[in-house]
Amino acid sequence: MISLAIFTSNMKVPSVRILLGDVFEDALGSVRTILTANTMVVRIRLAMHGPRNNKFFHIVAMNAKQARDAKPIETLGIYKPSADHPDGQKTKTVEWSAQRIKYWLGVGAIPSSSAVKLFTQGKILPPDSKFHPKARKVSTSV
Repeated sequence: MISLAIFTSNMKVPSVRILLGDVFEDALGSVRTILTANTMVVRIRLAMHGPRNNKFFHIVAMNAKQARDAKPIETLGIYKPSADHPDGQKTKTVEWSAQRIKYWLGVGAIPSSSAVKLFTQGKILPPDSKFHPKARKVSTSV
């Protein structure tokens, strides 16, 4: 639930707590309804970095309206899809802070589909979490 504190100079009560969707009478006597609040949607997603043939990704928490490579709120880890292994093999490596990822998921951050795949492989998200896409029903009607 989101709550807003309304302060006006001519109010006798120092503050009034109004919840989203509440109807209230403002200082001028007109009736208003709180429909929106200034909230920031945080997404956990991958930010691409590196040269053309050696890409790596930062796992970041950032405002959903910002560009992919904008400054994040917090960097949660690094994903290297083609890191060189000492014996000549290409391996995928992920370094992350599971505690911080769980924190951001707990406060309502929405992971991207690629982040959900990584978190499922790393056992941060269970396979049946609410972030996994639902299977579509196939229509059998002709």
